[in-house]
Amino acid sequence: MITELSPADVAYVQANFLPLSEVCRERGVHVADVRMLVERGQIPAATYLLPDGTEKMVLPTTSNL
Repeated sequence: MITELSPADVAYVQANFLPLSEVCRERGVHVADVRMLVERGQIPAATYLLPDGTEKMVLPTTSNL
């Protein structure tokens, strides 16, 4: 089930989560490698996809990348 985010939801996500690509860049990991691990069920998928198409968002403390 896909639920559309309200403006308040989007603001919350932007304030508390980081784009997957940013987390990967900071950790020197390729986004494609992370997506492969997600597809294999080895790590959880990112939490959100914003309505404007912004990459899925993850908590900045995600330690399993």
